[in-house]
Amino acid sequence: MNVAAAVWLRFSRLGKNTDADEAIIYYREALTLIPLDHPRRPSFLSGFAAAVHARFTQFEEMEDLEEVVTLSQQALSLHPPDHPERPIYLYNLATAVHTRFRQLGRMKDLERAITHFREALTLRPPGDPHRSHSLDGLAKAIWDRFNQQGRMEDLEEALTLHREALALRPHGHPDYAHSLGNLANTLCTRFHQLGKMEDLEEALTYNREVLALHPVGHPDYSKCLTNLGSVLFTRFQQLGNIEDLESGITYYHKVLSLGPVGFLDHSGALNNLGNALHARFCQLGSVEDLEEEITLHREALALFPLDHPNRVNSLGTLGNALMARFSLLGGVEDLREAIAFYEEALALLPHDHPDVSNVFSNIARIACIFFNVLGDIESLEKGIDGFREALAFCPRDHPRYCGFLGNLSDAIFTRFEHSGKPEDLEEAFVLHDQAANHPTASSKDRLDVAIKWAYKARFYHHSSAMHAYSTAFHLLDRCLISRPDIESQQKFLATTHLSKTLAFDAASAAIDAQQVETAVEFLERGRALLWSKMNGYRRPLDALRLVDADLADRLLKLNTQLERLVLPSEFEVPNGPLTPSEFKLQRLRILSEEWEEVIKRVREVEGFSDFLQGAPFTTLQAAAAEGPVIVVNVSQFRSDAIILHINHPPILVPLPDLQLEDIASLVDQLASARNDAVGDPSKHIVPILRDLWDNVVSPVVDRLAKLGVPEKSRLWWCPTSMLCGLPLHASGPYQRNQRNLPDIYTSSYIPTVSALIRARSDTIGSSAELVPKLLVIGQPGESLPSVQEEIDGIQQLGDFVTVKLGEHADRDTVLDGLKQHSWVHFACHGHLGPNDQPFHASFELHGGSRLTLLDLIQARLPNAEFAFLSACHSATGEDLDTPDEAIHLAAALQFCGFRSVIGTLWAMDDKDGPTISKEFYNHIFRHPGRKVDSRDSAEALNLAVKAMRKRGVPLERWIMFVHTGA
Repeated sequence: MNVAAAVWLRFSRLGKNTDADEAIIYYREALTLIPLDHPRRPSFLSGFAAAVHARFTQFEEMEDLEEVVTLSQQALSLHPPDHPERPIYLYNLATAVHTRFRQLGRMKDLERAITHFREALTLRPPGDPHRSHSLDGLAKAIWDRFNQQGRMEDLEEALTLHREALALRPHGHPDYAHSLGNLANTLCTRFHQLGKMEDLEEALTYNREVLALHPVGHPDYSKCLTNLGSVLFTRFQQLGNIEDLESGITYYHKVLSLGPVGFLDHSGALNNLGNALHARFCQLGSVEDLEEEITLHREALALFPLDHPNRVNSLGTLGNALMARFSLLGGVEDLREAIAFYEEALALLPHDHPDVSNVFSNIARIACIFFNVLGDIESLEKGIDGFREALAFCPRDHPRYCGFLGNLSDAIFTRFEHSGKPEDLEEAFVLHDQAANHPTASSKDRLDVAIKWAYKARFYHHSSAMHAYSTAFHLLDRCLISRPDIESQQKFLATTHLSKTLAFDAASAAIDAQQVETAVEFLERGRALLWSKMNGYRRPLDALRLVDADLADRLLKLNTQLERLVLPSEFEVPNGPLTPSEFKLQRLRILSEEWEEVIKRVREVEGFSDFLQGAPFTTLQAAAAEGPVIVVNVSQFRSDAIILHINHPPILVPLPDLQLEDIASLVDQLASARNDAVGDPSKHIVPILRDLWDNVVSPVVDRLAKLGVPEKSRLWWCPTSMLCGLPLHASGPYQRNQRNLPDIYTSSYIPTVSALIRARSDTIGSSAELVPKLLVIGQPGESLPSVQEEIDGIQQLGDFVTVKLGEHADRDTVLDGLKQHSWVHFACHGHLGPNDQPFHASFELHGGSRLTLLDLIQARLPNAEFAFLSACHSATGEDLDTPDEAIHLAAALQFCGFRSVIGTLWAMDDKDGPTISKEFYNHIFRHPGRKVDSRDSAEALNLAVKAMRKRGVPLERWIMFVHTGA
């Protein structure tokens, strides 16, 4: 007996399998020699069971596990209920039976394990040194029962038990990391049920800490990598950040590289990586990812015996991968094989297993595919029945319920298209509504459903269309809130295909419904989202402060904190496992929830019910107080101009010849013309201007004439989509004896109607000064030889001009100068940001240093009024993915408070700077002794451009100058 114990001790320290086998042989022989009533027989049986269990963990031979259960049962039988050591043997038997459940999936084993764990816990009251072990064992068993039966009370109890166990195992305790990991896994499970981001964030925090406590070489290192990878993968599924997916794939690859083929849970590692590759395939479309996924899932499935409980999951994942390849390549053999896997999975699952709903849904999907291929109505009915079964077996508050609702709705839509039964159409729209408003599904999944709902409601002229679009706008806003900063929010908008046309399609649907005012409201709600969100943080609170000063102070504090979070800035990250990005995301969620609660309270205050709500048309119409505002909407369904006039309801001007593909062609033609270094760009640009005149501008001008809008009046253009990058202001017939738009009206641009209203409201306090304080920023040099002449001409205007040149114009000096001056003139290089980083557009200052768009956004400029950006690319960006976000330097200055901004659509010729600035400022300051008004800047630019035309400046060099704002 002593020899067996000694050999077992050596195995425990060195881990040699031969020692475990030798110890088992000695234990088995000694057992025959120990009398049944020997006082050491129970502990001997326990040691024997531990040795056999160790061998089981290495090789997973079921006869070893069965022997462990038998030995543990014998040991327990020797300890009556009042024996002080009974909790130990209860715990050992519960652990063995629980392990057998995890191998065979027999619910009676799980219930038996829970019973033994509970009894052991009652015998270990608070204060017992071993209580944490019983808490831990019971929590894991109840968690398994939740995974089998889906009862939330089990999940909540498991969380409570894990938290109590962790409290008994503080940092430094040998089981601290074990308890922390268990709690993290259970929190992640609750997140999958309820969708609470705080659960996922807490799980991520704990998993990072656990990994830090298990260095490379630790036996649990692979498990820690797997758990962290799984949480990151889950967060990707929720928020769509590709970095999380790539990190998860990296961790899964590392797990596979650490263990040989056949190591414990090799199949799980294969499936994890396969699932992550499937997600990347869905995101990026790489066929290589799909093929590798199928290979991994086949390898994993081959490792599971026919009766293994985890075989069901492997069958499902391989079936899903084959379905994806069928959808891509159309191979019928993939479809047939997927059906076989799903049916085998369904046969293996108990009727009440929580995964039954997934299998029903997968089989139903295949039935619907058969209908699409063969036209077999019975297959469609089978698919509809299958989706209904999936819903019946899925708890209503489970995030998956949303997807099942959407699948059922799609199938019923298909049946309506086949049979034309109106009750099918109505049910399908009800299901879409339920899915889009599901409480626990991710905002991204719900947004996808809402956009599909809106599209179908639009197609079938259903009364729910406006509600569907409003729901989609709300969900799009929720998706943005879940991104940690303004750059990741822009990236989401750029990569989420369905949301790019949402505002245009919604507006066109409203126009079809003869709700033109609603169309304008939709365009305001769905465009320039990033600027709108930021402007909300800077909303003046003076009126609120008069009513409720405490509420105003609280909102101001939250606005300041949120703006600091969403803009790139230095902030203190507390010591802990979270990365700076994860800490920001967590803080953003917490502050956003508090912000929304405060906004709700503000709207309860009398007179503030519409605070930060989408502006109604009656408010937007005020933008036309000083001249017509023309909103041009282009969608796949129709194109229209909407004229906002102060004295009329919105005037609709249909543009039947304006198509999205034609605009894309014009954008390409303009880019080619500007990049033609050999030929004459004007010859290629004039046809573009004629096209814009014929299909967009001329119909509007004709309607303005009928409305009695005098010539030489100001117009404000609010283009959408790719029209944002085209020179509408310079359009015309360009024929002898015919006038072009600049000869008829003075044009300005605005990103949104609300932006114009804000520009007019951001007035500087009444000043007695007749002329503004004008700051001139210049960087003359070899690459910009005319800048000095440009600056000298401006400096001659008077002593109200301050010039900062060369080394005196660095980033900090310029930002400080902007705070002291109401007018600014930049004469330097302007740069676009990299293709996927539009917020990094910049002015080049001394020594190549940059004043970036992000620097400008973060600036607080109380005196801002007018800016002239005599720099390349200052009023446009080459961000074709999100043109309606207006991410360029001119827009940043408008956000900072500049009411009017002059900028350039592309690279300007250095020698044009002195000419246009001289003509511009000569007009602005034409009346000495009178107060200068920045609202004259649009007219001044128009006259300066005309002067350039008279001097024979080529067309491509003068149409690039544009006026934005009031």
